[in-house]
Amino acid sequence: MVRDVCRYAPFKPTGVPQFYNVFAGSGVTRTLDKTNNSAMKVAGDWTVNGTVSLTNVTTTVTFNGSGAQTIGGSSTTTF
Repeated sequence: MVRDVCRYAPFKPTGVPQFYNVFAGSGVTRTLDKTNNSAMKVAGDWTVNGTVSLTNVTTTVTFNGSGAQTIGGSSTTTF
């Protein structure tokens, strides 16, 4: 589980990181870097109870789990 990976700066992954579950808790605000062409893979679920902004960014999220995966939480994620 990834919790608030980079608390004060935009998430700027190098390479293509592989996550299992992605979780943004209540009160967490995450903005992915708008200047960095990046990608991430998610093998589990995507749960957002805070704020994650993927709008107007060049980040690709690939859901690559072997079974059913869920995008959910109390907040909406726009891809």
